[in-house]
Amino acid sequence: MRGTAVAVAMMAGWAAASAAPVDPQALPRIAATGGSGEHSVVFSAGADADLVLDALGTADFVAISGAQRLDGRLDGTATAVFDAVAARAGAVRLPRGLKPGVDLDHHGAPALDVLRELADAANASYVFAPAHALPMITIHAHHVDALETARAIARLVHVELVETHGAWVVVEPNTTLAPGTLAHVHAHSRIEINHAHPGEARRLIEPDETADRNLCPAETWVDASLHGEVGVLEAVLETLVGPPCEQHPDMHQLDTGTASLVGVLIEAHQRRAVFRVPGGARALEPDHGERIEINYVVTHGGSSTIRPVPAPAEPAGPLPDDVELRATVRVADRSTAILRTPTGEWRLLRTPGVEVEPGSLTAGEQNFVLQR
Repeated sequence: MRGTAVAVAMMAGWAAASAAPVDPQALPRIAATGGSGEHSVVFSAGADADLVLDALGTADFVAISGAQRLDGRLDGTATAVFDAVAARAGAVRLPRGLKPGVDLDHHGAPALDVLRELADAANASYVFAPAHALPMITIHAHHVDALETARAIARLVHVELVETHGAWVVVEPNTTLAPGTLAHVHAHSRIEINHAHPGEARRLIEPDETADRNLCPAETWVDASLHGEVGVLEAVLETLVGPPCEQHPDMHQLDTGTASLVGVLIEAHQRRAVFRVPGGARALEPDHGERIEINYVVTHGGSSTIRPVPAPAEPAGPLPDDVELRATVRVADRSTAILRTPTGEWRLLRTPGVEVEPGSLTAGEQNFVLQR
């Protein structure tokens, strides 16, 4: 039988002086009986429960990141320990798909980014327009069905996912979309929208719309990727309410240092982009040598991408002395140390290359012990 041992702790505050070693055996016992699978042991002193689940890695799940902390020790089978921690994390177990599916492993990821990744994996068009900020989530999934996983995430973060006219629509629960508007299709058209105000999204498809219909509610952002299903975007925009956007955009030459590309429309005989600029938003059509493509726009002021690719992370280098060891995880002969900096960034170190024991880490000449 393969053994899994996990010891996790988190600082109660940021001040290094308040950190103290943790006696794992003094933690309260949390029942984890029955079940099946490998022997699993958890020691947790205030760690985020979703991070403990991710460290276990024994089942597929999604949970809100940092929603609950776990205090206690568990000893039992893999399924029993997982279920006990999942109950405290408010996690949702994800079923495996019946055919090859999607692999995901994210901690502290924006829920909309994960939904977009799932839609892309399913080759689905989408419009996301929740009217409240969505939390970060932790997801560990192997060969899961993209649509069913997206529905599980939507329920977890209190929005509704509707599949209509070949597109995924994420909106507030009980939102009614007009059937007649949904049916509008512009053959061979493409739309990409990245984190736009509803009014900015409307300006992309209706640049001459009156100001009172260009709305900018504070917590509502629109993301979309459509292949002809323009009516889906129109139907969603019709449901949104809020104050009008600022309508005094800077109309000088676009400066890519201050202008953000938020939307691109490409049709058979028309191309348009919308930029967020100081004072509002402005539409651009290529009448002076500009170039508009579905993923980027080139103007006289430079080029802009619709979804900028993050720069690759720089090599982490030696560990700073002020990082805190929050977890050690052992599965068979493989071990992982989980550390967090005072600014809240996570670092994972795996064997070989470092020595990881339950509750301690040796990296070169540096030694760390589990603290909270």
